[in-house]
Amino acid sequence: MTIKITNGLSPEWYALGADPETRFHLRPLTEAEKLDVQMEYDASRKSMTGRGVMIAVRSCVLEWEGIVGADGKTLPYSLDTLERLPVTVLAEVGSRIFQLSFHTEAQVKN
Repeated sequence: MTIKITNGLSPEWYALGADPETRFHLRPLTEAEKLDVQMEYDASRKSMTGRGVMIAVRSCVLEWEGIVGADGKTLPYSLDTLERLPVTVLAEVGSRIFQLSFHTEAQVKN
């Protein structure tokens, strides 16, 4: 049996919602990370648990643009700051990571 290792999909910049100034640089999950995330799938709700989303987000957000603190100053990417983002933002970014990770490049573009 031959096992073929693929290069996977490339990282991409993802603009949050309708705001092109708030962007996240994302990479797809590795195969090992996919195993961890898939363990967090809730079949009864047909959705990923919050823990699964956070595994993906912590692993696959490389950097960001347009994230500011209460004082209006730009915040550099950090895991601490990442975990303070609103749950709706984390869910949207996690959803995009899943799209990047579980689809072919052609499917992601469509």
